Amino acid sequence: NDSLNFTLKRFSFKEQSGFAIDNIGFSAVMGRNRAKVDKLLVALPHSTISVPSFTASWPGDTDRSDIRQWICRASWKGNADITFTPSDIRSIVPRLAHAHSDIRLSFSASGQDATITVPDLRITNGGSLDLQSKVSVNNLPDNPQCTIDITRLQTSAELQHFITEELSGNAREVSPLITRLDTIR
Repeated sequence: NDSLNFTLKRFSFKEQSGFAIDNIGFSAVMGRNRAKVDKLLVALPHSTISVPSFTASWPGDTDRSDIRQWICRASWKGNADITFTPSDIRSIVPRLAHAHSDIRLSFSASGQDATITVPDLRITNGGSLDLQSKVSVNNLPDNPQCTIDITRLQTSAELQHFITEELSGNAREVSPLITRLDTIR
């Protein structure tokens, strides 16, 4: 009546289109006013999503069936490490069939009073992109306003290759000015 404890040790499937999930696993505990998910792992053939811990709490009189009220009244926090290979979703987006370079994303985030704060977002791509930023989104869900503070941005000539060849499926020549820039910091 007042709580749910759930553990999924291993779940995998392959859809006939070719989309596959090698493993999903997590442990969750939910009560009337709080929820906690531990060790969430989603593994695709070449990608992983890892959420070591996610917690949320909300006042007892919150109508959980009203998502707007829940967003405005819940407080939550968590962190994630994601290694994504775009070709893993080629059955959904065929254009990504040749995109085999990893994109890494790591962050911690929290939310309270219709505000989301991400104090340490990092996106990297095998040396061709290194982006570190702070992100905040206010006034959810009615009038969202986003602030992004980029603390580090570095790109190299390999990013051109990733964008033109891997994401589009064929190499295209980009302006020689961009090619000659090489590393941008």
